[in-house]
Amino acid sequence: MQCTEDQAEIKGGFDQHVQTKPDNLLEENYQLKSLTVYDAPGHTPGSIVFYQKSSAILLAGDAMVTRGGLAVAGDKRWLFPFSAAATWSPATAIKSMERLNQLPIRYLLVGHGRAMEDANQKITKAIWRAERKVGHV
Repeated sequence: MQCTEDQAEIKGGFDQHVQTKPDNLLEENYQLKSLTVYDAPGHTPGSIVFYQKSSAILLAGDAMVTRGGLAVAGDKRWLFPFSAAATWSPATAIKSMERLNQLPIRYLLVGHGRAMEDANQKITKAIWRAERKVGHV
């Protein structure tokens, strides 16, 4: 968890005191072949996503879900509530998606659910829905 991130307790059943040592740290704007790394904390602290500018693809992982309806991590959807139940900071997730939605996103690929085409307007609606639940962030 970075000092600039929400300091809320991390959800889930793991030992938060386990010490690990990464081989590489991928920071914002790092280029991994044709993919650019963007910070996307919210579902978990330190989360990242990958964006391919040439095809306008956002590989969002768990920052959003499309299963049960498009939702920002932390926005509970009754057909798929698990993402919301495991999200560390819904307010941070919203802020991350607001920033990422400034990119032109033709294809949104997520960890849970189907790919979505022409995603920016749909993401805007999902952000608005999440803000109403969490309160304006």
